[in-house]
Amino acid sequence: RGYGRVVHRTAGSTQLAGLLTLVGLAGVVTGLYGLLDATSPALLGWPMLGGGVLAAVGALMVGVRRDERTHYRRDRWRLAEWLVGLTGVVPAAVLAFAATRHWEGVVPQQVPVAVPTVPLELVAALLVGALAVPLSPTPPLLARSREEAKERAREKALAKAGVAS
Repeated sequence: RGYGRVVHRTAGSTQLAGLLTLVGLAGVVTGLYGLLDATSPALLGWPMLGGGVLAAVGALMVGVRRDERTHYRRDRWRLAEWLVGLTGVVPAAVLAFAATRHWEGVVPQQVPVAVPTVPLELVAALLVGALAVPLSPTPPLLARSREEAKERAREKALAKAGVAS
């Protein structure tokens, strides 16, 4: 995909990208601190966060200006990939529904300390998430290497049978 080739950049553009990255990081961190700390001056909040984000975007723009690469082409999702995705959506939806309905056992009781109850509906929803393991398709490279290993074993067995007869 073009990530191994050498890109010709000037020293100035590399230094500018590095400087903008550091300034952007410092601005974002300072801005977040200003937003989270009520005692900090107002100038440390949104203005610093916005300036940090702008500097970080500038660093990205300077860094990729002369960096052309091919585009990523995603694999098409078949039924197995969609089923694996759904195995993650089902538990999340059931747990979110249970939390909004205040099902017992979703948020454990803290005072007095007690062993939480575990509703079977939640256990079943979490087990749906575990179905992702048997439903997930074999990655293409692993499938190809397994096929090649089987083919080598067949050839070895045929060669051994040919020698024995």
